[in-house]
Amino acid sequence: CDPSPRVIMKLILLFFASASAFSFGGASKKASKTSSDGTVVTPDRWKPAFGDFGALAARQEARGMKIAAEKEALVPTPLKFQFAFGNPGALKARQAERLAKWEWSDSFIARARPD
Repeated sequence: CDPSPRVIMKLILLFFASASAFSFGGASKKASKTSSDGTVVTPDRWKPAFGDFGALAARQEARGMKIAAEKEALVPTPLKFQFAFGNPGALKARQAERLAKWEWSDSFIARARPD
C-alpha cells in the first residue's frame, strides 16, 4: 500500500504546522540577572512581604492607584443600566421613573372624563 504524494504532502504540512505551534528556542531570550552561583534573582514584586508593612502598604497603594486609573478610563454607565441591588440611589431613581410613567396627568383625566 504505497501512499500517494498528496497524502505525503498533507502529512508533512501537518507536521510543520504542529511544530510551529511550539517555540523551540528560536527567539532570543532576555538576559536575566544572575548571581555568582548561577541562580536567577527573584524580582522584588514576586517576593513575599510578610511582616514588611511598608512593602504591604506600597503594594496596596499601587493596586489602588491602578484600579482608580482603570475606572477613570471607563465610560460611566447610565443609571438605567446600573446594577441596582444594594444601590439605594439607583433604586429610588428607578422607582421614581416608574411611578412618573404611571402617574395620571391632569390632561389625561380631562380627556378621559370630560364632565
